[in-house]
Amino acid sequence: MGQGVEQSFPPMHPQAQIAMQMQRQNPIGVAVDGAGSVFVSDYGGNRVVVFSAAGEVVRTIGGPGSGEGQLNQPCGVAVDGDGNWLRT
Repeated sequence: MGQGVEQSFPPMHPQAQIAMQMQRQNPIGVAVDGAGSVFVSDYGGNRVVVFSAAGEVVRTIGGPGSGEGQLNQPCGVAVDGDGNWLRT
C-alpha cells in the first residue's frame, strides 16, 4: 500500500499566527505600535491581546466587567507614538 509522505512547511508568518490564535474569539480592532507590537481588541473576550512583532502573545489586558482594569466589549484599539494604548 501507500507509504507515508513527510511534508515540511515554511514557518507561519507572524500575522497568520495572530489570526490563528484569535480565530475563536471576536477580534474587531487592530493597532500596531512603532516597535511592531500588535494590539487586538477582543469584543467577545472583553480584553485586548498584545502580540509581539513575531506573533507571540506578550500580554492580555482587561477581562469582563466595568471596574478598574476591566473591559466591557471593546470595539477598537489605538496606540500612540509612546506606546500608550486606548480602547474605543
